[in-house]
Amino acid sequence: IVNIILILFMFSSCGYEPMYVENSNQSIKILINGKGGDRDINNLIESNLENYLNNDSDNIFRIKIFTEHQKKSLAKDASGKTTDYQMEISANFEINKQNKINEIKFIETFNYKTMDDKITEINYENTIKKNIADIIVRKLISNLSRMKWLLKVMITKKST
Repeated sequence: IVNIILILFMFSSCGYEPMYVENSNQSIKILINGKGGDRDINNLIESNLENYLNNDSDNIFRIKIFTEHQKKSLAKDASGKTTDYQMEISANFEINKQNKINEIKFIETFNYKTMDDKITEINYENTIKKNIADIIVRKLISNLSRMKWLLKVMITKKST
């Protein structure tokens, strides 16, 4: 009996669903009308948006992207050499949907320790940038999905 209960409990998963599961098959299309700021971050964001750029959805969001990247020194040792850094990436999105313009800004930071091998440190920083760009895109898609839902509610209320 205990085994049966455990098996049922494991398969029921208590209603767990991944946070961004609804974002994976969104029927939205994104057109990038402009980019400015940090070219590398813009390219990472654009590559993460690839699934939303070339689909056939009629639900179109036109966006402009402006990004900034900063690497700040957080701590130094007795000799004045930096031991800890903070990477901060900010992304501003100007979103045009049905001639309504919204602006969204995301700021993500990540703290890390300096490394003796500079090539390893540069590779690590590139990995951090990729991960932060992915987080920003997930947040953007989540916000666009909410905007899409709000527009449907507004259109439904107008027609009734």
